[in-house]
Amino acid sequence: MNSGGIDEPDKLKELAEELGKGRLYALCVYGSKVAGYARPESDYDLIVVLDGFREGIRYKYVDEPVTVSAILVDKKAMESDAKSARLGEFVVGRLLNVYEPLVNPEFFRRLEVEYKTRVIEEEVYRIVSEYGELAKELLIHIDYFLFSRLKSRSGFYPPALYSYVMTYGGPLKERNLKATRSGFVEAADRLVEMGLLERDGDYVRILEAERSSWIKALSIHTKMTVRSITHYLVHGYAGRVKPSVVVRELASKLGRSAQIGEVPRELKNPKCLWKLAYGELITGEEWVEELAKLLGFDEYEVKEEGPKEFYSTTTLLTLKGGGREERLVVKRFRDPMSLKWLALNIWALASKKFDLTPLARLKREYMALKAFRELGICTKELVAVDLEDRILVSRYMEGRDLGSVVKGILSGAEEGLELVERYGELMAKIHSSCYYLGDSKPSNVIIHDGRLCIVDLEQAGRGGDKAWDIAEFLYYSMKLTLNSKSASSLVKAFLKGYMKHGSKELVRKVTGVKYVRPFEPFVSPNILASVVRTIKEETE
Repeated sequence: MNSGGIDEPDKLKELAEELGKGRLYALCVYGSKVAGYARPESDYDLIVVLDGFREGIRYKYVDEPVTVSAILVDKKAMESDAKSARLGEFVVGRLLNVYEPLVNPEFFRRLEVEYKTRVIEEEVYRIVSEYGELAKELLIHIDYFLFSRLKSRSGFYPPALYSYVMTYGGPLKERNLKATRSGFVEAADRLVEMGLLERDGDYVRILEAERSSWIKALSIHTKMTVRSITHYLVHGYAGRVKPSVVVRELASKLGRSAQIGEVPRELKNPKCLWKLAYGELITGEEWVEELAKLLGFDEYEVKEEGPKEFYSTTTLLTLKGGGREERLVVKRFRDPMSLKWLALNIWALASKKFDLTPLARLKREYMALKAFRELGICTKELVAVDLEDRILVSRYMEGRDLGSVVKGILSGAEEGLELVERYGELMAKIHSSCYYLGDSKPSNVIIHDGRLCIVDLEQAGRGGDKAWDIAEFLYYSMKLTLNSKSASSLVKAFLKGYMKHGSKELVRKVTGVKYVRPFEPFVSPNILASVVRTIKEETE
């Protein structure tokens, strides 16, 4: 709602009374005259709500005493448009933006808040259906719900983009945003009372993030499509006017569309109004530039080194400038890389199921990084996440990986067993906190400043099969070795650490066929037998 006032309210009220023929229930002005981008020849845009209007909805154009483009709409029809998009949001959608009520402001405010409550609910559903549990980690600015809906509306009705750009890209942007934001705040507070959201100032956080079935997702998508079609049909039905008026309106819209200036960033990419509970959120094609800005670089050089293995998803990004350097690990969760996990699923078969999709793997890594750091477990330091391009950026961590230590032990070296014991203890702590690693091979652990730090968590999660973590570390470490004595020493060291916090029952499970069989193709039979025997001896 706008509090700035308009020039000719009395004339507009008289005109609305005349158009309504005694049935006027409510009246408001919207569009350029209220938003502050009107030209001298611009019309007044009116919503004239009538009680008992048989035609339901109708456009009226008037030149005297003032130039007016009026939507005449039945009161019940408009109420239905707010509640269930009966008119494809053709009328109530105009209450997304700034407007000035002249008659019965309580009616418009009630419908505005009811409509904006539905807008937020639908947007929340869309976010949850895409991101699942990760949705609960998002801090969403109230303005997101406005710009997301405006972007959607301009997508199926492009002429509206001019109005949106002028309203939120001009000198009165902040005034107009403040006016429309108040309705969204009231709507959000309703959803806070319902337990769907929590609000902190201008940001909200989703509390319920249970992903719905694909059938329900398809149903919502279908409704949105039907709504768009209905919008066009209502537009055609309401605009039963003379051809000369149609030509005038079309020419005006085409002319304005050609004058669209810079589209506000929030309208181009509403998700720029999101933040993360842990780490920074970056979006858009220029994510490296955005990342550099976050890290305090004004001028800088960029160097990116490719992955060491063809199946790797990580690169090393170096930003250098202003006398300092930042080395970052960029992990891209891409579909082709999921072929690796598909192959591993086939290999592990009934023993273990790996997540394949890029978003699922990114979500697991993000959630585990956040949870493990809260538990005091050393992991890589998260810097930023790009949810659109499925990118996770962390600070580079110096150190050798535990895989090289294991290789040395199996080659006969005596040093390193203490590190294996510490990894066993660390894994047990993770398991006792109800988490699992999912991919526990030694190369995923870096020895940094004397600490064991886990750097690959894209298969980690809560609950799950913790025995797999033990089995993968012990059996995978034995690939290609024939040194049964060293293999037995490694197993004993790991179990010595694990048993400080873990259970014998869980460890014994890994001697079963389910856990041994996946490793038979690349571990010598006598080594497998030696590992199984050592596990049983150590857990008696």
